Amino acid sequence: PHPEECDEISKVFEIKYGFPGVIGVIDACHIEIREPECKEESDRFLNEQTGQHTVILQVVCDHKLLFRDVCAGFPGETTKSRVLVGSPLYGRLSSRTNPLIEPDKHILGNSDYPQLSTLLTPYTATASGRALTKQEIKFNGLHRTARSVVGQAFQLLKARFLRLRFIDVSRPELASR
Repeated sequence: PHPEECDEISKVFEIKYGFPGVIGVIDACHIEIREPECKEESDRFLNEQTGQHTVILQVVCDHKLLFRDVCAGFPGETTKSRVLVGSPLYGRLSSRTNPLIEPDKHILGNSDYPQLSTLLTPYTATASGRALTKQEIKFNGLHRTARSVVGQAFQLLKARFLRLRFIDVSRPELASR
């Protein structure tokens, strides 16, 4: 969004969810496709959790559930962090010379994403077994509530465009378009 829009979006996220500086929420979902004919592609597009062949749709949405960034087509086996790093968005999020987001603004993502100065993820328990502090637990609660908008956006998208429940093509590049 433009800088003026960022201020509006950030204010709404702070008022509605108690989380300041948020201008968007990132997440990804799997869109089922027919099994690719090529064995290599079939293996790459297999989502092992569901056993279905999928392409991944990554989005960043705002408080109005508007998609501000969309990246589609990564194979179903790809992790969310690898999708982000392979997307055009990542270069803009991590740029020091031409930053996409103002210094006091950020997007939110779940713990599947890497922590960046412009992408905030929830606290996780440390490897040493240290429990989260009360402040970290509160942060995670606000973070989870604010992140819920992207789940709503996916639900609305799939309810409106039923074709996204299953794209009856075996060519992943065609499904991605």
